[in-house]
Amino acid sequence: MGTVLSLNLEPLNLELLNPPDRRLEPRQRSIAEHGIFSVRIKPGRVVVLVDVSAGGTLVEGQQQLRPGAAVDVQMCDVMKEVVVRGRVLRSAVFRLQATDIWYRTAIQFDRRHPWFLERR
Repeated sequence: MGTVLSLNLEPLNLELLNPPDRRLEPRQRSIAEHGIFSVRIKPGRVVVLVDVSAGGTLVEGQQQLRPGAAVDVQMCDVMKEVVVRGRVLRSAVFRLQATDIWYRTAIQFDRRHPWFLERR
C-alpha cells in the first residue's frame, strides 16, 4: 500500500487578497473634486496629481524623490496658490519608456490641510 496524504484545506481569507483601506483621509482624484490644476515640487519640478487629501498627496513625475526627503508641494487652483511642506513616504518606478522614466511618489504633509480641500 502507498502513503495516504491528508490535506487540511481552510477557506481562503479574502481580506488577504483585498486588504481594507488604511487611509486616514478620503482621497480626491479628479479636478472636479479638488480643483487643483497645477502641482510642482519646489524648486519647480512639474508633477501630475494622482490624488490628494488633507494629509498628503500621490504624484507622478520624471524626478525621483528619495523617501524621507523633506519637500515643498506647490498647488494651484483658480483662487489661490499654496505651498505645503511634506515628507516623501515612498517613490517607485511607475512607467518606463524608451527615453523616459516616471516615478509615482507618495508625500505625507507635515500638518493636515483640510482648508484647501473643504470648499469643494
